[in-house]
Amino acid sequence: MLKTDFRDLRIRDKTDNPVPWLAASNLPMLRPDLLKSLDIVQNTTTDSGQSMIIIRNDLKDKIDGFYIRFRNAAVSRTINLSGSHDGNKWYSIIENVSLERRFIQDRDSFLENISFPLSSYTFYRVIIYNGKNDPLDILSVQKRISRDLPAPHALVENPPVTFIRKDSNKVSRIRVENPHRFHISHLGMQVKAPRYFKRQVDILAGNLLVGNFTVSSEFLVSSQSAPAE
Repeated sequence: MLKTDFRDLRIRDKTDNPVPWLAASNLPMLRPDLLKSLDIVQNTTTDSGQSMIIIRNDLKDKIDGFYIRFRNAAVSRTINLSGSHDGNKWYSIIENVSLERRFIQDRDSFLENISFPLSSYTFYRVIIYNGKNDPLDILSVQKRISRDLPAPHALVENPPVTFIRKDSNKVSRIRVENPHRFHISHLGMQVKAPRYFKRQVDILAGNLLVGNFTVSSEFLVSSQSAPAE
């Protein structure tokens, strides 16, 4: 029943005096000491609508990903990532990676994890394809500094929910009802038919849009509108 940022949590001692406390977690979003900022040597938007950021990894550490902090924006984008030893000649690392619509409600920015094969380049170039839309507001880039991999955090399943489904000509509406006001950060979907499909999905709480993503037979995506607690 707590708020997701624990602002209403109170701990008291035997004499009923409040005790100060700090939230501890292995999640990078809640453990800033596990992250180190990377230098952004270039952050520009081209005339063709592409955002390009070049990141320097001074220590030439082998890394397999980093976190980009964006200002909250419920939009989708596609990115390419390349690496370079000298900042001039670039080599592809990953291509056509989708950034799905995602944002959080307890602050005005969110972390997007960009994972890729283990690399030791000095420079990394991220190209974000905006098309005719405005660019995203990139605030920082960080990497993990701890090599001690935490134990996986298993999601805590809420009690079973009930749902009502109504189909119209082109839209299916599914009303999901919780037995109580449990927090939700993930939704799982199981699709039995058809065998091949691709659909756009909106998630609303009341009249507020809290998630928007795509499900397809090729890659079934679970919506995440906030980091799992």
